[in-house]
Formats: sequence, C-alpha cells, structure tokens
Amino acid sequence: RLDVSSPDLNRPIHVPRQYRKNTGRVISIAYTVDGAAVKTEGVLEHADDEHIVVRPEHAEALTIQIGSIQQAYVVPQLKKRK
Repeated sequence: RLDVSSPDLNRPIHVPRQYRKNTGRVISIAYTVDGAAVKTEGVLEHADDEHIVVRPEHAEALTIQIGSIQQAYVVPQLKKRK
C-alpha cells in the first residue's frame, strides 16, 4: 500500500501571501459577519493585504475582510480524464 499526499492541501491558509498564492483555486472559508458565523466555498478571485474576493458557484462574488476569517483552506480538485 502506498499513500500519496500533498502537504499543502490540508494546511489552513493564514496570511495574505497565502491567499494571493492560491488565487484561482477553490477555497472553503469560515468567517464572521456582524457576529454571525458564515461558511462558504468558491473560487478565490482576488486577494490583497486586507480583503479577499470569493465567488461561490451560482452566486455573486463576496468581498471578505481577512480579519474576519476564522478558517480557510484549499479544496482539492480532481481533474477528469478524457
């Protein structure tokens, strides 16, 4: 039996540099809005030092302050073979 893994996939994203590095990938994110916990998943479209922009599937893009993020990580995407 051989287990193969990618060490970065399960590690949470913490700093703005990591968000910028993962632009274009699907992320899962938990954050707070007016004290309420919110969870979403979508494509990370943009990241700077203060905000990120995530576009959930079939929804408008969300701008989220990095300071309100509780947890974020990259969702592994498997490529389909033709």
